[in-house]
Amino acid sequence: MYMKKLFYLFLIIFLSIGCQNNGEEMNPFLIDYDTPYQIPPFEKIEVYIMNPPSKKV
Repeated sequence: MYMKKLFYLFLIIFLSIGCQNNGEEMNPFLIDYDTPYQIPPFEKIEVYIMNPPSKKV
């Protein structure tokens, strides 16, 4: 019984740590922007945003 409670405690701790959003990595296409014609601000998009998925292949 003690091991089961300890397991659930660690599980909850690890899940809560893993779900924290540090806000540094943000998709510029999904945020609200105030530009003419409501187009994404392409000048703010950097190449490193697009590279990580292509390196996993």
